[in-house]
Amino acid sequence: MQLTLCRGESFLAQRSRLSGRAPPPEGEQATLPRGPSRAWEWGSRDLEEQKRDRACALNWQAERKESYPNRHVRTPTSNMPRFPKAAFLQTAFLAALLLVAVPAPNAAQAQRGDAPVEPGQTFTARVVEVTDGDTYDVRRSLGGEVTIRLHGVDAPESAQPYGRAATRAARRYVGGKDVRVAVEEIGRYGRAVARVEVQGGDLGAMLIRDGLAWHYREYAPNETGYRRLQRQARNAKRGLWSQSNPVPPWEWRDRTSGPGETSAEDRDCSDFDTQPEAQRFFKRHQPGDPHNLDGDGDGEACESLPGG
Repeated sequence: MQLTLCRGESFLAQRSRLSGRAPPPEGEQATLPRGPSRAWEWGSRDLEEQKRDRACALNWQAERKESYPNRHVRTPTSNMPRFPKAAFLQTAFLAALLLVAVPAPNAAQAQRGDAPVEPGQTFTARVVEVTDGDTYDVRRSLGGEVTIRLHGVDAPESAQPYGRAATRAARRYVGGKDVRVAVEEIGRYGRAVARVEVQGGDLGAMLIRDGLAWHYREYAPNETGYRRLQRQARNAKRGLWSQSNPVPPWEWRDRTSGPGETSAEDRDCSDFDTQPEAQRFFKRHQPGDPHNLDGDGDGEACESLPGG
């Protein structure tokens, strides 16, 4: 009689990979003689096959390590532990913290105020300071502060009649409020010449309508709406038009410190209510002192103003 022995599948698969031969079909049988006298041979064959299994596994592991030197190779005979789950979770958590803690480049630039302001841009902002009737500092919703000069509008200077009234009106309309800014151009000193909209209304139109600003025809000749509002305020003798002969702000600046937006001296100490306000303006326009606010060169602007 013959005793059939079914050979192990894992060993055949490993031996086929080493030899390059296709594995025999599953269930291949080997025929060995049966008998009590051959029992010792069975034990020897089992031992030899175990040794071959071990050698095949070691050779396969060595080949894998040679091909992938930085990768852990796990075989049926390998006793090396798997990568701990806790360590993996800790690494993933630290990576997530880094992504949250380090801002994106654009966000970091916005926080520093590095994002440029260009003609044609429209953005929302909050007015943080009203310098005078037509000049404001705003903090953009995306970050950074910008100095805004109203497009097509020129309010009386602080030392002029109705200059302080124009400043108070501007503070009432937009001080501490959210506004929408539409940039028309960038002035010579970096100020954004722009339209400002608050609660659906045009701020320049409001000031002209109240008789607290002029239509700046030289820089906005096509603003027919502003021209119409100025004519209505003059006919009604509102605000500065109650005077017999009001002096336009650009003529006032020509007499005192230069031609407004196109001059390096379009602001002087009379344009500010307090010394801290003038000091903030002075610092924003450094290096140098293009507006001649620091007469003695000690770094303190307009020291004669209240609060100095």
